[in-house]
Amino acid sequence: MMSQQQTLTKCMVVLAAGIVLLCLRAPAANFRNIHGQAITGELRAVESEGVILVEREKGTLLRLPSAELMRIEFSEGREPEQWLEGVVLYLPGGQKICGSAAKLSQTAVEVRSPSLGRLKLPLEKLLAVEFRRPGERPQNAEKMCQKMLRNQSNNDIAFLVNGDEMPGILVGFDADGVTFKTQLGEMPLERSRLFGLSFAAHKHPSPPPSLLAVAQCTDGSVVRGTLAQSEGRVIKLALLAGLEAEIEVDNLIAIRFEQGKLIYLSDLEPAEAVSKPYFAGDHTWPYRRDQSYDRKPIRLARKTYRKGLGTFSGMKLTYNLGGEFEKFVSLVGIDDADVNRQGDVTVRVLADGEEIFNKQHITCESGPVKIELSMKGVNKLQLVVDFGGNMYFGDLTDWANAHLIR
Repeated sequence: MMSQQQTLTKCMVVLAAGIVLLCLRAPAANFRNIHGQAITGELRAVESEGVILVEREKGTLLRLPSAELMRIEFSEGREPEQWLEGVVLYLPGGQKICGSAAKLSQTAVEVRSPSLGRLKLPLEKLLAVEFRRPGERPQNAEKMCQKMLRNQSNNDIAFLVNGDEMPGILVGFDADGVTFKTQLGEMPLERSRLFGLSFAAHKHPSPPPSLLAVAQCTDGSVVRGTLAQSEGRVIKLALLAGLEAEIEVDNLIAIRFEQGKLIYLSDLEPAEAVSKPYFAGDHTWPYRRDQSYDRKPIRLARKTYRKGLGTFSGMKLTYNLGGEFEKFVSLVGIDDADVNRQGDVTVRVLADGEEIFNKQHITCESGPVKIELSMKGVNKLQLVVDFGGNMYFGDLTDWANAHLIR
């Protein structure tokens, strides 16, 4: 007979084996299709043509075409870590790569990213580089980042931690700092003085028309590319920057899909954007893509949305659809940034000039409103935000996750 000690030892071995097996299994994820329905399961592989193999309960396997998916949520509600030390490389299309600089040169930067591994990017692929040091990020850092990304000049620009800007031409780039050629001659700048570098404007190639995956990583990196075949706990992504990245599932927060059957309005250029002031000749307000009007993340009813449009009252956006789409879907409401809860707007949607949706007195108290409208045969879609019952105070109006379905 087995002794009590032997029995206990055997139970501990079985328990330990079970824990190891559990740890080896990929975490469950939510696979949301373009109609908003969610399937929970474990990602097993990415097959040819972007078909995703998902294991559900009791070993049931499903094959989901990625063109039919809106997003995959690996860690719902989880926010990326704040990258405090190293570099942040900004690329077109809202992409960024966070990591530590492994090697710098006049033509390229090599970075070690906790999520993406070691990548070497030519400077010509970048919009800007931000240098981060623990506890030293300036209070106006976000504003300086926006200025770096909006550089439309023929000059590179060095942004200093004290807020100064130095236009010129980058002629040297190493671990100690940069050398800038200015009107006063070549000037060395130590890394400790630099907030970041913005590179001279030049034309970046447009993304290919094929389906794209946008990966949001736990270290704050966001990259776009096409899915490649992979197995197990690794996603392979052929990046638009011309590199291939292998991303562990544990390092992913979410993957969203673009240019498939679902198209976000924030990824389209409106045919017309008209803003009228409340008072004649007064200030008008532009719209924002994937941000609220005040350039912060879109937040409705204490939930953050990464895609959408940020508008203000008095705004009309027009999109040419060409009769290609079946449905328009959005959540519209007053952004949580209206802390004084003064916002009050009327929202209208027009299809080929005919009003198909009208909701008055949208406020923080009323909460956001779900819109789901047929676009079958529609050539022109217009989103209108009118002034409500409180002049224009607090009218920060978000169209969260506004998208079209083919």
